[in-house]
Amino acid sequence: MKIARLILCFTLLIIAESALADTTWVPAGDISGTWDIGGSPFMIYQDHVTVATNDTLLIGPGVKVEFTGHYKFNVNGLLQAIGTEQDSIYFATDLQNNPNGWWGIRFYSAHDSCCLEYCVIENGITGGSWPSQDANGGGIYCSSSSPVSNNCRIRRNSCGADGGGIFCIYSPSASFINCEISSNQANDHGGGITCGDDASPLFTNCTILSNHADGDGGGLYFYSSYPSFWNCIIRENTADDQGGGMRCWGYSSAGFIQCTFVGNSGSGGGVYCEDSSPSFSSSIFAFSSGSGITFDNSPTSHVAYCNFFDNSGGDIVNPSQGPPGIGVVDTTNANGEPSDVYFNIFCDPMFVDVANYDYHLTASSCCIDAGNPCQLDPDTTVSDIGAYYFHHSWPDYDPSKEIYICYSVEETGRYVSWRPFANATGYKLYRTTQVDLPLNQWDLVTTTSPAEWDYLDTEDYDSTQRYFYSVAVLY
Repeated sequence: MKIARLILCFTLLIIAESALADTTWVPAGDISGTWDIGGSPFMIYQDHVTVATNDTLLIGPGVKVEFTGHYKFNVNGLLQAIGTEQDSIYFATDLQNNPNGWWGIRFYSAHDSCCLEYCVIENGITGGSWPSQDANGGGIYCSSSSPVSNNCRIRRNSCGADGGGIFCIYSPSASFINCEISSNQANDHGGGITCGDDASPLFTNCTILSNHADGDGGGLYFYSSYPSFWNCIIRENTADDQGGGMRCWGYSSAGFIQCTFVGNSGSGGGVYCEDSSPSFSSSIFAFSSGSGITFDNSPTSHVAYCNFFDNSGGDIVNPSQGPPGIGVVDTTNANGEPSDVYFNIFCDPMFVDVANYDYHLTASSCCIDAGNPCQLDPDTTVSDIGAYYFHHSWPDYDPSKEIYICYSVEETGRYVSWRPFANATGYKLYRTTQVDLPLNQWDLVTTTSPAEWDYLDTEDYDSTQRYFYSVAVLY
């Protein structure tokens, strides 16, 4: 019996020593080189670590980066953390042993090629409070930096001020693709995401859910910024004050194409717009605890081809403070559905399964083919309203194509919008009445900035004429 116990203790000792040998202890200071699974976990101790301006750090699949104290992961140089679907990279801490968390990944004038792919960023907690910038961005902080994040999960982070999950300022082309930003919390504003001071990040196919702000903007909070959202779900976010789903103010012009706001709650319900001009195209606002959209001195907002349904505080609050005529049902859309002058409709979107968060459209949905006619779904039919389109067919489709052709015969004007592209330097909008002409014979209507991906064409307007538009992306 004693021999058996000795053998067991010896076995456990070998296992413990083996685990310790696989651990890499990373002291405070500059970091660079390659971190791979053989050295994982990488334990950050003593204080903050930094990828310096001229340095590069590469992190491979399956690596765990763990923080033993409330330390920052600063990036001034090049960070590429590339995991896989099977082997994600984790940036985290054990809150039982380190209840103050860590300080998140913080990009400061970082290299343009910084990339996070299949990464999990959790339990980041900033210190301090407003106006300290260090109090912002619990999970990711971007200042004058434009990292690309693909298939990442930014979750359970918190901040003393703004941007529990993500905070961006002066970042013209940060990009988040197929990311989930969930269960983050902000003591002030923007439980999930905050963008300010000329930030214009792009979010594509992202889900922003179950975030909370003690102040405004449970899911999203924008000021003086121009973020773009394409095919995103913003659901079940909460705010103690205005805008459970989103709060936009300070001359921001956030843009949303084919997004779904559902089940958000706060004083402004789904969306609260003040002194701002956001753009919503082909998007759904449903089941908010509060209003679908509340306007406050935002007459230049654009809300067209959207659907509103069952928002407890009313679909549109203070319409006189928003676009003229919004919410007044006095016409019909192309499907014969009663609508306002901007072809917004007010009917049950008929999701597949609301209880289980399936927001695809059923075949009888009023949102099918009711979106902006200057946008086409992948099946080449007129766009549907909402983040998920209804599949009519499966033709060959190249999602990376850079030319989009559409037409409009709206009696109220020709509003054209298009998909934003990461790293674009601008867009050129062309027009013709003869679609078979080569592009060099089309009329150039306007050239826009990278933050502008819609345009109201009123030049030589003829409501009886069919016009074709083409958008070329500039790099």
